[in-house]
Amino acid sequence: MMSTLIDYAGRLHPLVIHFPIALLLVGAAGEIVRLRRDSEFLARFIAWVVLLGAGATLFAASTGWFFAYQIHRPPELRPFLAWHRWLGLLAVVVALLAARAAHLWTDTPLKRKRWLRRILIWSSAGLVATTAHLGALLVWGTDFFS
Repeated sequence: MMSTLIDYAGRLHPLVIHFPIALLLVGAAGEIVRLRRDSEFLARFIAWVVLLGAGATLFAASTGWFFAYQIHRPPELRPFLAWHRWLGLLAVVVALLAARAAHLWTDTPLKRKRWLRRILIWSSAGLVATTAHLGALLVWGTDFFS
């Protein structure tokens, strides 16, 4: 019974990975827009999008660790899997920090906190995108564009 649940959870990974990628990229793009045109609505929108994205990274990483035990990769792809797994965990941590910063410092007057918020949000998007790229290499192979 428990192994069936773990297998099912792992097989959800390809489905759920798209949510954190999209949400954190939207949050990062919103922070770029805020550099030019800030508004209370945009600030609140970004804070909620990043919070949802952080939660989605946690779910995606959890299912990914289960999935890694189900799918066996050839030896030449195992380093990609290791990088994919650990960068995924780092992405979760940074996304959670970004969500916290986005909610705490939504409209802070302190320049240092604004930039830290932006850097965390942009870093979480970059880490998720890099992790996704490594995952794509695992699925499609390193010669996909060759």
